[in-house]
Amino acid sequence: EKGRGLKASRNIAKGELVFKATNNTVVFTHGHTWRKFLFAIYERFGDDEEKGEVDSFTACDTLVWSWVQALEEDGPLYIIADLDNGSLMNEGRFEEGWEPPNVRCGKEGEECELAYYAMVDIKEGEEILCDYREFALLSAWPAMGL
Repeated sequence: EKGRGLKASRNIAKGELVFKATNNTVVFTHGHTWRKFLFAIYERFGDDEEKGEVDSFTACDTLVWSWVQALEEDGPLYIIADLDNGSLMNEGRFEEGWEPPNVRCGKEGEECELAYYAMVDIKEGEEILCDYREFALLSAWPAMGL
């Protein structure tokens, strides 16, 4: 079970812009800044769980909703954190055991610039899926000092 997900609220045509990062997508240039951000979320209300003064759920979600990405070919690496609907996009792959992705980061043949386009016609109610490997550099966390 995937848990949370993002479903189309209307029919979406192939090639149509589905989602674009907004001011709710945070871009970190350094790993230590991202780490401080997570700690600040966690410690925002203090550290007494019995009084509900720890926001561990939001800090954990933010950790999961973050990835390392180069925003231009051969460019510097950044940590990206989606704090909006984009964080709910689950992964799809063209592999056995996976549902196929129906959106891609960037237009076909172009770089991913934090904008996601429909690869196929998507019907209202269908889950929106992308292949994280198109943009998320899973082995690049050490390069960010993490």
